[in-house]
Amino acid sequence: MVSGAIGNGFFVHVWTAPSRFGGRCYFDTVDHRLAARQPSSWPPNGGGSCSGRLGTPADNGASHAFPHLVVSWRPLTRDSTLRNWVPPYVRGEVTTAAKPARVVVQWRGGALDLRLQGRYFAGGSSRMYEHLSPLTVVAYDGAGRVLARIQR
Repeated sequence: MVSGAIGNGFFVHVWTAPSRFGGRCYFDTVDHRLAARQPSSWPPNGGGSCSGRLGTPADNGASHAFPHLVVSWRPLTRDSTLRNWVPPYVRGEVTTAAKPARVVVQWRGGALDLRLQGRYFAGGSSRMYEHLSPLTVVAYDGAGRVLARIQR
């Protein structure tokens, strides 16, 4: 659905597929390729989840406008090297009646425009590493008005 740079040469790719129960599965893969390559197995290396029933975009309140918001990070470990470390990333979907034109993740001391394709967004940065809480995701329309905002 969308691919976004997350830093350190990595990209996150967001995928959807129908679930067995009439809903939708959302998952992501992380690799060094700009173009997404279909995962060869489930679960993919990024992670994912499925919904029970498929909803449609609606005039949601802020708490329901980001039903598939994921903040992901893998902490540095003793065996990690900065070259192979996957930076934190945010990915999700905006389900508002109006189409989003821009999605931004904000944290104390910084902000980042996320890659947007239709209603799906993704992106990240190593600058987010020590600022994962709280993060605010804001969706804007084409005129710059806030469509939805959520804090995690």
